[in-house]
Amino acid sequence: LDVFLPNIHASLAAAGVRHLILHSVSGVEQKLPPLAVTPLPLEQLLRSQPACEPRAAAEPGDLAVLQMTSGTSGRPKAVVLTHRNIVANLHQIEGFRPPTEPSNAAVICLLPFFHVFGFTICFQLSVLRGYRMVLVPRFDPLAVVPLLGLLEKYRPVLSLPAVPGLWIALTKHLEAGSPGTRALLAIARAR
Repeated sequence: LDVFLPNIHASLAAAGVRHLILHSVSGVEQKLPPLAVTPLPLEQLLRSQPACEPRAAAEPGDLAVLQMTSGTSGRPKAVVLTHRNIVANLHQIEGFRPPTEPSNAAVICLLPFFHVFGFTICFQLSVLRGYRMVLVPRFDPLAVVPLLGLLEKYRPVLSLPAVPGLWIALTKHLEAGSPGTRALLAIARAR
């Protein structure tokens, strides 16, 4: 949320937004300056609703997610993912790497969930397997020392979902005695 907050300010009035529900990992929604629309924090919204089971049932072909593309060949586009798409993708991942890790094992979630890689590998697979997600809301690929500390502390089992640039930066820190080196080597051996 804190990354996109300036855009929210600029677009609220122009878009005709009447209701704005906010939530962030770091509690930024509690410190917002006045907006064109009075925001409702997600936690407050959830507390105000009676506890009940959902009544709707989803069919395999129903829309589950509008996944945005990166826009590398033009403007970003919303791709329709159905429940069937998501389940099929998870079955493919399970076929490639069956679960051998204990549930509640950690996954370091550096990748944003709005990108299909982070959404699938960090979020969906973690939910499917019951993994604990260690959320890293903002990460600088050149500042790997904090990441090495997370690796040492949580000992993630599901490899480390990351982009090639981050793997390059991590390999530069594989010197004996560096914090997190043992955990990083264990991840590399598991691949």
